[in-house]
Amino acid sequence: MATLGFRTRVRPGQIHTEGITRLTASDFQYARELGYVIKLLAIAERSDAGIVARVAPAFIPQLEPLAKVDGVYNAVQIVGDLTGTVLFQGRGAGAEPTSSAVVADLLDLSHAIVLGARERKYWGPEGDVPVLGVEHLETRYYVRVNVSDRPGVLAQIARTLGDHDVSIAAVSQKESDTGTQTAELVIMTHRAREGAMQAALRDIEALPVVVQVSSFLRVEG
Repeated sequence: MATLGFRTRVRPGQIHTEGITRLTASDFQYARELGYVIKLLAIAERSDAGIVARVAPAFIPQLEPLAKVDGVYNAVQIVGDLTGTVLFQGRGAGAEPTSSAVVADLLDLSHAIVLGARERKYWGPEGDVPVLGVEHLETRYYVRVNVSDRPGVLAQIARTLGDHDVSIAAVSQKESDTGTQTAELVIMTHRAREGAMQAALRDIEALPVVVQVSSFLRVEG
């Protein structure tokens, strides 16, 4: 789809992919509290520097149309210079949608055979736009960190983020675990470069007061 949309070759190996195995019920709970939902999204964006393509779970605002796509329904959202945001939605699973897609392909093939042509319309690449790594992405981030429950922890994390030019938009501390003497911090950042964010997370994980970075999600929309 990125190849079709941007008329350049985007290969599978150039697309950053992440699964959903690290997500927990806490992430969905905190998303609701913050006014978001979590969706597994495939996103391709083009800037002056090139294209960034990725597949990963992400926070999107509850009021976004994509947030309401559930069950067997799939959606494709396109943002154009002149059209603005356009959303195409429909059933992507089940007997009827599958048979419709198969019949449509057979009709296309039959039409091509009758016309004596392999393709009815040229759709291939017309240019050579660079495909960039995800470290060039710029967006907001959600981070859930398990830390020692003692004074000064948030200041250390904030300082580490600041050292990488990442600023905090909001932070909340969840209920402490008196047994393990740990607490959970939920952090939302302002827009930042992915490469800087990843470097900050590595430094945060190395802090003595941090037990682990439990979750990290991009905030889209």
